[in-house]
Amino acid sequence: MKKAFLAGVFVCLIAVLISVVAGDWTLIFKVSGAAGLGTILLSALCSGVFVSGDRFRGNHDSETKEHREWNGKLANTFAVFAMPNLLAAGISFFFAF
Repeated sequence: MKKAFLAGVFVCLIAVLISVVAGDWTLIFKVSGAAGLGTILLSALCSGVFVSGDRFRGNHDSETKEHREWNGKLANTFAVFAMPNLLAAGISFFFAF
């Protein structure tokens, strides 16, 4: 989890550097927001949010415990990666616009 958070902070810092070099502070919102929303969507996809209840139950019954745990870890990793990016996008939204 710590590696995912640090990777998210790294992407956030890259977005800040790009916006400083370009002189456009809205790029923080665009780059960090895209990275954050993309990984949140991947997290939701891995956790099975986009399927109906009967499909989720069928998937749950047909997969192994190790596969469920792996999907849960992957979903959590994506969510932790997205946190600093969404925070930076939210802060830059209020200060840049």
